Parts: sequence; C-alpha cells; structure tokens
Amino acid sequence: METSDCTLHMPAAMWAAMKEILDDLVRSIDSDQRLFEEEGVLVEVRLLNGSVKAVIVRSDGCITNEWLGDRTARPDDFVPLAFKSKDIESWGYYEWVRQPSWRHPFKKVREWKVRVWANGQLGDATP
Repeated sequence: METSDCTLHMPAAMWAAMKEILDDLVRSIDSDQRLFEEEGVLVEVRLLNGSVKAVIVRSDGCITNEWLGDRTARPDDFVPLAFKSKDIESWGYYEWVRQPSWRHPFKKVREWKVRVWANGQLGDATP
C-alpha cells in the first residue's frame, strides 16, 4: 500500500484512539481487514464549523475521499476533500434522542455522539 496517494491524514492523537476501535471491529473477518487496509472504511467526522462529513479512512489513517451518498447525482458518489486535518473536531455518529416539550411530547432530535475527540480523548466529555 502506498501512502503517496493520500490527500489527508487524521489528526495523530485522534487516529491512535480510533485505530484500536476500528481494528477491533474489522478483526473478526479477514476480508474486512483486507478492505480496511487497501480501500478503507466509512466513518463520520465532525468539523469545527459543525458540519459532519462521511469519509473513507484507510488503516494508515489516510482519508482518501468524502462520500456524498444520497446528496448527489454523481455516479461514483465521492468528491475530493474540501477541508484540512486541523478542521476535524471529532469522530462519532448521530443518535435520535427525546426532547419533549409541552407542544410536542414525543419530539426527537438528532444529537451528535462523540466517540473520539481530535485530541484523542474518548467519549462525550468536552475536551
């Protein structure tokens, strides 16, 4: 695997914590481990401006491109990266949580749940 085609790397402290978690997820299946090393896996990262990007990350911490999914009519669904490594705030996922009010007692909102902050700290605690 060559790293010369790498456009961007995850922040070092963040990647140290992420790699262990991702390795545990893909270790059980040999084909998944090979794909992780060669192609990468899809993860969501939140930028400092509050936007969330779905990106492909290889086992060396290289972000190869951004996945647009349903937001594009392009056949390949991938675009070049428009942010830098220093713009990454955290790695995580969205979760639906209840936020009831007297008008909407069953209201739910999407909340960003942090797995790893850019400084390598785990969990929801603000770094």
